[in-house]
Amino acid sequence: MEDELRHPNPGTPTLQRLHDLELLEQIGRDVTSTLDLDRVLNLILDRVKAALGAEAASVLFIEPDSNALVFRAAASANAELLLQRRIPPGRGIAGWVARHGMPIVVVDPSHDPRFYNEIDRIDGFVTRSILAVPLKNQDRLLGVLEALNKRDGTFSEDDVRLLQLVATWAAVAIDNARLYSEATQRARELAIRNEVSQLLSTATDLQSLLDSITTHLSEIAGSTACLILLGDMTVVAPEPVSCFLNGRLIPAVDPHLDRLIALLRRDVSTTHPTIIADLMASGHLAADEASHAPARSLMVLPLLVGEAPQGMVLLGHNAPGRFSQRDVDRVLPLVQQVALAVRKVQMTENLTEMVDARTSELRHEQARLRMIHEIGQVTVSSLDPATLLRAAAYKIRDAFAYQRVSIRTKSQTELTLIADTDGPNGIPTMPIPISADSLACRVAAQAQHRPVSDPTTKSQPDPGNDPVKGSELVLPLDSQGELLGVLEVRSRFQASFDQDDVSTLETIAGRLTMALRNARLFEQVARSKHEWEATFDSIAEGVVLHDDQMIVRRVNRSLADMLETTAEALVGRDVVDAICGAQSTDGEVLRAHPSQPLTTELTEPRRRRTLATTGYPIARPDGSAAGRVLVLRDVTDERVWRSRMLQTEKLASLGQLSAGIAHEINNPLGFIHSNLNTLSRYASDLRTVFLAYHTVFAGDPRLTECERDIDVEYLLQDGDLAITESQEGVERVQSIVTGLKNFARADESTEMKDADLHAALETALKIAWNEIKYKATVEKDYGTLPLVRCNLYRIGQVFINLLVNAAQAIQADGRITLRTRADAEWVEISIQDTGYGITPENMPKLFDPFFTTKEIGQGTGLGLSVVYGIVHEHGGQIDVASRTGQGTTFTIYLPIAGPEASGVVADKEFANEH
Repeated sequence: MEDELRHPNPGTPTLQRLHDLELLEQIGRDVTSTLDLDRVLNLILDRVKAALGAEAASVLFIEPDSNALVFRAAASANAELLLQRRIPPGRGIAGWVARHGMPIVVVDPSHDPRFYNEIDRIDGFVTRSILAVPLKNQDRLLGVLEALNKRDGTFSEDDVRLLQLVATWAAVAIDNARLYSEATQRARELAIRNEVSQLLSTATDLQSLLDSITTHLSEIAGSTACLILLGDMTVVAPEPVSCFLNGRLIPAVDPHLDRLIALLRRDVSTTHPTIIADLMASGHLAADEASHAPARSLMVLPLLVGEAPQGMVLLGHNAPGRFSQRDVDRVLPLVQQVALAVRKVQMTENLTEMVDARTSELRHEQARLRMIHEIGQVTVSSLDPATLLRAAAYKIRDAFAYQRVSIRTKSQTELTLIADTDGPNGIPTMPIPISADSLACRVAAQAQHRPVSDPTTKSQPDPGNDPVKGSELVLPLDSQGELLGVLEVRSRFQASFDQDDVSTLETIAGRLTMALRNARLFEQVARSKHEWEATFDSIAEGVVLHDDQMIVRRVNRSLADMLETTAEALVGRDVVDAICGAQSTDGEVLRAHPSQPLTTELTEPRRRRTLATTGYPIARPDGSAAGRVLVLRDVTDERVWRSRMLQTEKLASLGQLSAGIAHEINNPLGFIHSNLNTLSRYASDLRTVFLAYHTVFAGDPRLTECERDIDVEYLLQDGDLAITESQEGVERVQSIVTGLKNFARADESTEMKDADLHAALETALKIAWNEIKYKATVEKDYGTLPLVRCNLYRIGQVFINLLVNAAQAIQADGRITLRTRADAEWVEISIQDTGYGITPENMPKLFDPFFTTKEIGQGTGLGLSVVYGIVHEHGGQIDVASRTGQGTTFTIYLPIAGPEASGVVADKEFANEH
């Protein structure tokens, strides 16, 4: 299992499932990134082709009226030939899937009686295999999703399962896109109907009315062509009254179009709607004429007033079978309104000669007021000064039939031409000095701003402009005593401006002045906003602004980067949830006293970062709390390095102490060891002498009495044993002193060398033995280890810390197991104890600096943090497995070649079993 995790096989079922999930996640992201139905379908088909290795893919929708299947989207070489093609109900492989609601794989469609080969004939595609699944959403059949011609082999059960999962996502996305499209279409239709109703109620010119109506009818019906025919249906007119084709109005001069109109006038009912699904198959036109017709499918709607026909409306589309009865029901009421409006306009035109002068004056006044209103609308259509002034200039010229309209803006000493209806390339930009001799300059220079009119020929033209004969009116654009510019209006007729003209243009100038001032203010606000946002985003610390409801209103780029998200994803969320997470208790300090300054530390749970946080309250004018600004600084690395520095200093001090103790012990230990060796020789010599005395003076009463009181033989044997045990004790003390010296020199070198880790383990065991010997036994399960490139002293620190921790976790009669293994690239060292274990809630914080479960004064919480740092410095990894009450196992993985060759560490997987 461990090998599988470290070196996974790409063909395992687990990775296949991961691949499928990744594909579904990609499709989920794709289909939720847009509500455009066509884009959703194309994204799904592209993903299906790539995932299944198919040559083509397609989506067919169920047609509600007929239950036929219609190609809605396709991903193949000739996809455009398939779109809107229909498969009769129950026909084809797709029809079988739609009828039975089950997926199917057909290996050789050409020998399957269900195969509908008409589609291959249309687009020239050769179908070798088919995988088709139903598109269902909540048991409602939407259509069929197909994958065709697997490039490598045949479609498998895994392919069926994957395509069914994709179809589930696709059905939901298609329903959402359809609902959105229908809602958008209904909203647009409602807007169009409102526009048409307003147009029909105010229309006075028949041609303009019909030209506008054709565009609106085409949009509602979704057609590519619209023709409106008026008059006696039994007589062929030379051309339709209005023709809208492929997005633009055109004159109907095509002879094929004339032929189509003539046949429709003759063969189509003038009182009932007619749908022609395909002109090429209907018989109304010959094949060559149908191929040149502006449409393949037609919807013909009569224009009726009562029962009297007034004409007809032809709606066409490039694709066959485009229109249904539903389209007729949707468009026909609007067509009947058009018929009434046409009749009304015709009657109005017939009564024109009966309209008297007063009616003409009222219309003229109404038109002027409407133009003033429209010009007013232009002035609020944009906040860009140049854009709105140019639009206003052309609107004024067209509305009142003036020869030329210009607008200039004023600086301290110059007038700059911003809008000119007759300027070269639109607008010349050469400024003129206010001191120049022109009406515009005189208005700009006068103390009191008022209109100036010149009813005669201009004596001197403005620089850069041609002389114009006629009359000129210049009006100031004055805002509360500040002149912003001038409006120049020229007419080709002398003395053409009367008081009504001046009054009207003064009203327009007032609106232009207000619009210009608002645009300038907006520019200032936008510039200030941009500067503020740039400053806000350039702050290195994370900054968040929240309101009095703790909702995030603004964050800078640094905070978004700090939390590895985007500003848009944070705005609108609860500030505690956004920073600390919904389950965190650290963030509750943010909710307390939101109107008071705040200094605290928060824990960001996703990346386990420590954020130093300072809060500054924001007050409303009445003194109530409006929110707070939080400034957050990531101090995690700073704390880690500070703790490592502290630990390094402690280890250095401990090393110095160890070196001193070792030195002090080593001196007396030397002469004790030497004296014990001498004493051993002396004892041997004394034994020889005693044996000689015993032989020579055997039977001597004094010797006999002495031996009776003192067991000389026991003394000699026990003395040798005491000397031997003392020598062994001295050697053990020397071994411990050597270990202390090695520990003291642990930080003296950073050099990496090939080292024996078994020797390092033994040294660490000797140093930690005093902690272990009264609590636990040590078992060793050593494998064969190669030499490992490492800093032996630093690795020794790791072993010592882990051994001491293992001993401290055991109360009594425990066991510590040392186990080593190796493979081609890594060595594995595990230290297992039978102690009280680590609780699950403490596992995530185990390597955090200063975290400890020991009592106060018993631990600093830095040991495992140092262990973690040393192992990672060597390009390795440390794994912890623990069960409460049963013990803990620390497993260290180190690269044999050393940290400089451990680029594979990022790819190596280690599983924590908590």
